[in-house]
Amino acid sequence: MRNISSFTETVTVSDEQLREQIHYCSKRGWALVIEHTTDPAPDNHFWERWGLPMLDPDDPDLVLFEIDACRQAFPQHHVRVNACESAKGRALVRHTVLVQAPQVSND
Repeated sequence: MRNISSFTETVTVSDEQLREQIHYCSKRGWALVIEHTTDPAPDNHFWERWGLPMLDPDDPDLVLFEIDACRQAFPQHHVRVNACESAKGRALVRHTVLVQAPQVSND
């Protein structure tokens, strides 16, 4: 059974929680990819990538620096970090953290 949810009900994490998540992914040898979009709909699989994947993310400060740069460049975009594991010749997303969700106005 698959659990499918959307980012509309997801709370973004603090920088300290994000640091813990980066450490968790780093211990498992997962590469990190920062992505952003204006359309966070569950069926939107085409988020824009920020920079290159971080293949050996052992320094959380460097990852947080890149996340902050993406946040500043795209303040009205949703920003997420995917942790990918390389297996059988393809990258599998093992963990996703939403790091920015802009406020939506109901005008």
